[in-house]
Amino acid sequence: MKQPTVIVILSSDSEADTCPTPRTSKMKKKSRQGAGGHQSSSSSGSGSAPGPIVLSDSDSDSDSQQPPKKVSRENWQFFDQVKILKALADHRRAGRELPKAKELFGELQGKLRRQSFTPKDLGSKIEHLRERFVSELYMPPAARHRQYDSMLFNLSNEVWPELLPDSQPQ
Repeated sequence: MKQPTVIVILSSDSEADTCPTPRTSKMKKKSRQGAGGHQSSSSSGSGSAPGPIVLSDSDSDSDSQQPPKKVSRENWQFFDQVKILKALADHRRAGRELPKAKELFGELQGKLRRQSFTPKDLGSKIEHLRERFVSELYMPPAARHRQYDSMLFNLSNEVWPELLPDSQPQ
C-alpha cells in the first residue's frame, strides 16, 4: 500500500501567503476567518498562531484507500476469439464440461496473439462472447452477414447449444 506523502512547510504567515500549493491557500483561508466568517488581516492578532502547515496527498474525504484497478486496454483479436471458442468447443465435443477460465488460461497461454492477459481477462472475454451469442440468437441470419460474425456464431453454437431456442435448427 502506498504511504501518504506529508509535506511540512515551516514559515511565517507572510511566506505562507506566497506558497503556490492550492491546499495551503484553502488552509490559510480557514485559519484566518474570524467569528463572523469574514477574513481578518494577518497583522491583527486574531488569526491562528504562526506554525507549521501540514499538507498530505491523501484525501481525507474519500471513504476507501484502494489502489486503482488495472484495466487492460488491449483488444482481443478475431483470431484469438476463434481460438478461445474452438478450445471451448473441443471440450464440448469430447463430452466434457466447459473449463473454468483458470483452466482454459493454462491451455491457451502462449497460443494467442494477445500477449498480456489474466485468467480474469479471459473469463470476461468468454462471458462477453456468450452474451454476444445470446443477443445474436434473436437476430435474423441476415444480420450476421459478415463472415467473421457467422464464424463466431457457429462456434458459439457448438459451445452453448443449450441456449438455442427449441424452434431454431442446430
